[in-house]
Amino acid sequence: MMNSEKQTYFVDLVSGDILEKPLIEENPNFRIYATEEELADLKLQLEKSHTADLQAHIRSLIPYVPYHKDQPNDQYDASLKHIYAIIYQYGDEE
Repeated sequence: MMNSEKQTYFVDLVSGDILEKPLIEENPNFRIYATEEELADLKLQLEKSHTADLQAHIRSLIPYVPYHKDQPNDQYDASLKHIYAIIYQYGDEE
């Protein structure tokens, strides 16, 4: 059974880390308040974003595929939009 109580987490989109406490050497971009289930959704979206980013990078090495017909890049863009929507929904005012 998952805990339905919201906890504070710190999200660093550069590294893809989600921390319970910010580390001195880390610089989290956002603070969110989420349940374990909501946090699991965010982690899944971060994984999808990372995978799509890798696929887009590989595609970028193929010069004859036009950018506007680039499915991995479209998937990466969609995953980032979903991540920012989650952060907006569960984040604080900062």
